[in-house]
Order: sequence, then C-alpha cells, then structure tokens
Amino acid sequence: MLAPRLQGVAAKLEPVGPKRSLLKTEVALLKELQGTPHVCRYIASGCANGFNYLIMELLPGGGMRLKC
Repeated sequence: MLAPRLQGVAAKLEPVGPKRSLLKTEVALLKELQGTPHVCRYIASGCANGFNYLIMELLPGGGMRLKC
C-alpha cells in the first residue's frame, strides 16, 4: 500500500542554546508515536544556522496561529 501524499508541512524552530532542547524531546516523542492514530507524520529534524528544527505533517483544521 502506498503512503498518502502530504498536503502540506508544518515547521517548528528553536534557537540553539545552553538549556536542554524541548524540541529535541518533542522529536523523540513524535518518532516513538509514529504509526499510532491521531499523531502527525514525522518528516525531518536537525540543526541548521543556529536553530533546531522539526518538520512534520500539517494536519487539516489545526487553526493554531502564532502572534508575535
């Protein structure tokens, strides 16, 4: 069976710093929960240009907006 195509992606960024990375903890949990219902699909994570990042499946109807 072929995997469904992604309709979009979501990205989370966190500056690299001396404190423990919460994003790295989130990545570990997301990887562990792959294949279970109601969990978005993990795509990639890493560190680039001074930021830790997580790329995951964008789920429809999220409605979450950041206010800066």
